[in-house]
Amino acid sequence: MDGLELVRLDEEDAEGPAYCGTKHWHVFDVLARASARATARASATARPRASATRRPGP
Repeated sequence: MDGLELVRLDEEDAEGPAYCGTKHWHVFDVLARASARATARASATARPRASATRRPGP
């Protein structure tokens, strides 16, 4: 998760069903956003987009 700022991390630690019976599960919910530093670095290295050209109508 390099270049991301961790906003929220939740872990569910519980027993639950699986194909071969009951298993012990750890489920992680992660909410992250690009850090300002990573966004600036990506913007500096991004190639300029080609502009779309319109054809004249009939």
